[in-house]
Amino acid sequence: MTQFQNYAKALADMASSFPLAPTAMKDTYQKAAENFEQATSIALNAASEVVAINDKWAKDTLARAKEVSSDNLAPEHVTKTFQDYASASWETSAQYLASYTEIARKAQMDAVELALGSAK
Repeated sequence: MTQFQNYAKALADMASSFPLAPTAMKDTYQKAAENFEQATSIALNAASEVVAINDKWAKDTLARAKEVSSDNLAPEHVTKTFQDYASASWETSAQYLASYTEIARKAQMDAVELALGSAK
């Protein structure tokens, strides 16, 4: 059975047969690390913006629900109250979804710029 040391020696021999300049390897590694840092920054910024939107949306929804539940609703006003609640929820949903779209578009454009910049 082949031992692990044999694989390590074979990989070391194979790597030594390819002539690579240490400075080129260092530059490549640094560029890759910078690209990874920028990509991580793009993802984390987008995620934090999404979390902020989720938080605001949840708070707005709960505030509207509290208003509906706290009113002393007369039977003749129940339908109108719930229609207003649903209408307001629909309108704000569209706004929040548009915000998500904007965050995704910005993150995508930043990622494309990063990819194009790393190709240089």
